[in-house]
Amino acid sequence: MDLVPKTAENFRALVTGDNVPGYSYKKSKCHRILKGFIVQCGDFEYGKGYGGKSIYGGDDTFGTQDLLVLVPSFGMIVVTSIAEDEKAGLELTHSKRYILQMANYGPNTNKSQFCIMLAPSPGLNGHHVVFGEVVDGFHVVDAMEAAGVSTDDEKLVHEVILVDGGEIYD
Repeated sequence: MDLVPKTAENFRALVTGDNVPGYSYKKSKCHRILKGFIVQCGDFEYGKGYGGKSIYGGDDTFGTQDLLVLVPSFGMIVVTSIAEDEKAGLELTHSKRYILQMANYGPNTNKSQFCIMLAPSPGLNGHHVVFGEVVDGFHVVDAMEAAGVSTDDEKLVHEVILVDGGEIYD
């Protein structure tokens, strides 16, 4: 299903690091983990949630690929991205755990930050581009959630870093 090709390609390129030099999730922090809600990662600039860049540059938002993300001390997760209209991603729903969505601060502001949903979140429908889901390594996401907190005011129990990533070819 080629629903969100720009978003999927942006994510793939940032996972593998084969794009603009320095644009990569490798060695970046997951800066926000709220138990029962989200794991938020992708600020490879500052690691605090207010940075991030798209491979398309500026403020631009961005085929089906399986991608491997290595999280040390936790293991690996495999995600698949469903990739012309990015509006289609706004029509997909946050209907279950392990959905992937772009984090943003308003319409047309997708860059590199993304979230793994930890529960259905219908309140986000129509506000964040859904572009895939975790298809393997659920225990890693569960372990990442265990490092999380209940509110944004608390400090994470453990630092969670995306150490490496790559593509899986069939």
